[in-house]
Amino acid sequence: MPKLYKSIFVFAFALNLGGLFFMATPLAARAAAVNVPVDFQPQVSIPGSVFSNTAPVTGGVYDPVTRTTSSDLLAKYIQAIYNYGLAIGGILAAIVLMAGGVLWLVSAGNDSKITQAKELILGSIIGILILFGSWIILNTINPDLLKLKVISPMSISQETLQGIVCCDPANGGTRFDVTTKDGKKYYNSGDKKGQEWPGCTQAMNFKKVTECPDANYSCVSSPQSLIGADSFKCVNNDDVCCSCQTGLFGSITNSFCQNHTKMSNCDSICATKGNGSYTTYIFPGTYNCGPALLGAVAICSPPGGWSIK
Repeated sequence: MPKLYKSIFVFAFALNLGGLFFMATPLAARAAAVNVPVDFQPQVSIPGSVFSNTAPVTGGVYDPVTRTTSSDLLAKYIQAIYNYGLAIGGILAAIVLMAGGVLWLVSAGNDSKITQAKELILGSIIGILILFGSWIILNTINPDLLKLKVISPMSISQETLQGIVCCDPANGGTRFDVTTKDGKKYYNSGDKKGQEWPGCTQAMNFKKVTECPDANYSCVSSPQSLIGADSFKCVNNDDVCCSCQTGLFGSITNSFCQNHTKMSNCDSICATKGNGSYTTYIFPGTYNCGPALLGAVAICSPPGGWSIK
């Protein structure tokens, strides 16, 4: 069998095998965002198809109701490659067929050349039958191989794990692990894991509590008066007023404050500026450094001034 005939046979077999493999392999269109399918921009054009130039081809259509992206991009691409391969194979087979005929005409009765010409002609005919009979071959193996369906993968749900702090004015804060999925919040731990998050009021048995805005807030004691019990508030960790009282052997010798600082810096501020032992008070950002009671040095004070209970 001539080398050229073998090459045609291998090409035809590889083309059919490649079509079988790609047709049987599902592939979802990847998306840059949940609702924005990726457009495909071919680097090499495929003549006779929508990929005949290097302009972008739409990757699909997103349905926000079902959260699926319908795409026939893969089907079109496989079909374009397969049709282009058939065209190339048909042209090569026709060239070999003509070459065999010419060789037979110029053989001048030479048996070896006539035999070679017959093999070329027979090989090209068999190659054409294999190429253009591929539909029958694939349909015989499995008719579904010829049905390139539209792919409709669901979008990936984005989940965010967060800690929610419920602040009780009298008893302090309680933290819950919550997962946000598709705009709704769910318990992520404990006996109620997987159940929808009802909010701090119900989670704390209908107590009068406050849900801190985000993870950058803490529920800490914030003195509301010079004399009386402290209360707890949601405090922004990056916007607090630190009030420091320092002294030796428990006696207050100095009081000062620093406004709009980080909660994590309060202890270091008091330790640096104070002498001996110190006590740190943390106030929300609504407090500001101001004159203290009885004209003492400045400490953090509420907008309406201090009250005595």
